[in-house]
Amino acid sequence: MKYFNQFTYVLGTLLIILLLVIGNFNFACSSTKSNEFPHFKVTTLDGKELDSKKLTEGKVAIINFWATWCPPCREEIPHFIDLQKKYDDKVQFIGISVDRDPPEKVKQWTDKNKVNYPVARVEMNFQQPYQQLLPKEMRGGIPYTFILDKNGKIVERLVGYRDYEYWEKMIKRLSAN
Repeated sequence: MKYFNQFTYVLGTLLIILLLVIGNFNFACSSTKSNEFPHFKVTTLDGKELDSKKLTEGKVAIINFWATWCPPCREEIPHFIDLQKKYDDKVQFIGISVDRDPPEKVKQWTDKNKVNYPVARVEMNFQQPYQQLLPKEMRGGIPYTFILDKNGKIVERLVGYRDYEYWEKMIKRLSAN
């Protein structure tokens, strides 16, 4: 009986380890798919078509969902403007405005603040596939940002403000690869 209990214990432990290994393997495989950034085509505030598949042609893409009424968004945008200017050959920032105001009003704001990267104003339902890429506890807040590597794969999903140093380190790290 003693050997049977030890055998059962060892077998049970091995089964648990096997399940954990298989579970982690499946998680890693399924997470690869979630690193795919959903394709979009939008019209920018300047009237140009923006195709997400063309964003990462040799560059890192930083796609920021924001609104003109959002204080952390307004605080972060000057960093994006400076970094777009400084690393134009390495990064492409894209602003996706989720304002309820008409595009003309958002364009007034971006012109006044000298935003030097493409910005599109979208309807609220546009966000749904992108919100689904965020952890559940982070959904619904802005700003939220996706950082795509040169191959268009999501390498970071962020909600909230990040300082200039954070963005610069990320650009340097990803553009070096």
